[in-house]
Order: sequence, then C-alpha cells, then structure tokens
Amino acid sequence: MVFYYFCVDFNLKNRKLVVCHGSLYGAFFLKDNVLNEKIISNFKNKFVINKEQGLYLKYYIRGNPDTCMIDYHWNFLIFNYLVKNLYLEKTMWNLSTFGGAYSSMGDYLNNFAETAGKLSIAQYLIAKQMNDETLMARCKLFFCLSLAQRKHVKLAYHIIKEEYKKAKVSNNEFIIDCARGTLAKIKSLLIIKKKINLKCC
Repeated sequence: MVFYYFCVDFNLKNRKLVVCHGSLYGAFFLKDNVLNEKIISNFKNKFVINKEQGLYLKYYIRGNPDTCMIDYHWNFLIFNYLVKNLYLEKTMWNLSTFGGAYSSMGDYLNNFAETAGKLSIAQYLIAKQMNDETLMARCKLFFCLSLAQRKHVKLAYHIIKEEYKKAKVSNNEFIIDCARGTLAKIKSLLIIKKKINLKCC
C-alpha cells in the first residue's frame, strides 16, 4: 500500500491526504524525473492548485519495498482495456482491407465508391472509440477519396485542407504526407476521368 501525502506551500491547514491501494507503482516513478513532473502536474490539476503555489510530497510505503503486491483491481481494468482495444484494432484492419478493395473499384463504379465511404465512416467511429487522433484523421482522408470518386471534389478538397492545417499545427508529419498523397490520388483520378470522357466523345 502506498500513501501520498502532500500539502500546499507547507501550510498545514491546506494539507490533503490521498491514498492509493495496490502495487508500489508510486515508489517507482520517483526514479524518473519526467514522470515525477507529470504526477505533480496531475495532482495540481486535480486539486485545483495554482502553478505558482508550491507542492510538498511525502510517500509512506507499507510492506517490503522489494516485493510488489498483485493489484487485482488494476489488472482487471488493464485486461479489459487491452481486450477491447485489440478487438477494435482487429475490426479496424479488417475494415481497412475491405475499404481498400472497394476504393480501388470505386475509381470505375459509383456503388463501390459509396461502400468504401461507408467503411471509412465505420473506421472513423472505431478510431474515435480508441481515442486515436491520427487514425481519425486518416479515416477522414479515406472518406475524401470516396467523395472525389462520387464527384464531390470540392468537399473532398475542403476536408483535406482542414486535416492538413491541423497536422501542420500539431507537427504530425505522417498525416501531412497522407493528406498530400490523397490530394495527388484525387488529381490523378480527375485526369483519368477526363481522358475517359474525351474518348467517349
């Protein structure tokens, strides 16, 4: 069991006691300065402590510090989280496989492009559950390709532009490259369709 005791500005009137049951995780993060700063920052946010105020921490560890108790409650939470995310990830890549197949046919047939768009929306909803911003942005770009295939080019350009701006702000090089790739694909698609129309005429 680990007790976290801290008081603000060394004023005993403002002292607060936080108790954490389970493994000795709290003792381990003391070795890492970066983790230490994050824990202190979380404490300040949780208990509405101003950044200007000082923070004094004390740790009381019961039991043998060389032996960690099994935290069954935490294990249950992590296990459920892991199983859920593995299932979501598996579903995501299955949809991605089907989406790629339908999207490749969407260059020629409208109903395939529409199905590819629906699969992109399903992927976006899963990415949202996973709280993965990068994956959500990729799903939007997949949907843009479906829009362009169905002649909604202006809307597709608008979404790509928005995702590109967000990626620039967050310095996400991967999404920047994905946005450029999607734009290049749409431009090549338009050129191919123009050539087909000219041949038909």
